[in-house]
Amino acid sequence: MCAALLQLGDGLSSRAAGKYLKIRSSSATESLKQFSRSVFDHFQGEYLRDPSTDELPGIAAEYEVYGFVGCVGCLIAPGGSGTRVPRGGLAITTEQPRR
Repeated sequence: MCAALLQLGDGLSSRAAGKYLKIRSSSATESLKQFSRSVFDHFQGEYLRDPSTDELPGIAAEYEVYGFVGCVGCLIAPGGSGTRVPRGGLAITTEQPRR
């Protein structure tokens, strides 16, 4: 866990974290992977899920504050999911980005 926190908190490479902790860089990399998986598994149900129909009006209201009236979706980079995007800008879409 120390190796993972050094890599995330201080921006160290796995090699530098391994050298500091006197472990192999592959062990530092593996600890970061395990830490990331644990965080994902712990918070997935609450924060990394699709919104419910009850939550959508609140999300739409938050978008309206930023000038996106009636829009519920995600910001994507130009050309991200095949939608037409204004030149030089971001687009709002309800499509999920490809992974």
